[in-house]
Amino acid sequence: MQNYNFVRLLRRATFFWLLFIPVIIINGFVRDLVYKPYTGDFTAHQISTVTAGAAFFLLACFFFRKHLAGSTLPQLFGIGSFWVLLTFLFETVAGHYLFGTSWERIFQDYDLASGHLWPLFLLLELLTLYGVSVTNGYHLQRTSATEKFDHNASI
Repeated sequence: MQNYNFVRLLRRATFFWLLFIPVIIINGFVRDLVYKPYTGDFTAHQISTVTAGAAFFLLACFFFRKHLAGSTLPQLFGIGSFWVLLTFLFETVAGHYLFGTSWERIFQDYDLASGHLWPLFLLLELLTLYGVSVTNGYHLQRTSATEKFDHNASI
């Protein structure tokens, strides 16, 4: 039963991530058309990273509010890691091959030391489901009952 629930949660998480693509694209359009002319490129990217992160977390709170019961911490962090991987692949592969962004520009966005905030968005993706579970008062297990049983059996 635990694996079935995780598979359902993983499907929902994949669907959520795909639904977020238009949100992030609209966020970029708003950045470029509304406030980038006033703030400049660098500050506009910082603002849009913060708004994207807020939108991601708030939408996840709504989308997953009733779907995390019985989940374990490893499952939630596994899905968060999956989102980070999907985002990284989308940003690099689609960014370069579909949108023509140079590799230098793509990887520049990952330089937190120079003020780029994109790595913080990836960290937010990793932690979002845990945050949603805390916000909704779920009491998570560190491991599943099956994992506990298997571990005790091997001792």
